[in-house]
Amino acid sequence: MKRLVLAVALPLALAWGPSALACKYNFTFVAGNDLTQLILNPQLKDPPITDQQCATFQHYSPFLHANQLKFNVNGDNFVSHGVAIGWASVQLMDSHGIVSSEYSQQTSVVANPDDIQAQKNEYKSVVNAVFGLNLRHALAQLRQREIAAGIQPIPAVR
Repeated sequence: MKRLVLAVALPLALAWGPSALACKYNFTFVAGNDLTQLILNPQLKDPPITDQQCATFQHYSPFLHANQLKFNVNGDNFVSHGVAIGWASVQLMDSHGIVSSEYSQQTSVVANPDDIQAQKNEYKSVVNAVFGLNLRHALAQLRQREIAAGIQPIPAVR
């Protein structure tokens, strides 16, 4: 079975807390076709994120875009024994296909034997994995891997 991989720029706004302020962010990701369709589904509600997660992501976002870095996203969802499960794993990837060794993994489980709930759990896991990735470490490791591969590395992040 062939796996179609798409690179997509994804603008999202997350609302959290009683103030209903929105965290605006934009990132590019690479994922299989089914996962891309799930991520781009406008009917799925974004899970809440903290002010700190939003600020950290916004701090690194211009660097990610300027250096054409993407989030390499893997995930799946399923229902088993009356439980809806969704998981996701995220790494940074450069334009050469080199990925960071630093990754973030998230799993969401709800006692509900429903395929739609499993898809919601996978989407929640994707967003939480993106915001859970230690970007400073991932960028440093990606730079080290580029140097080891003998290609022009991304600039060091301070």
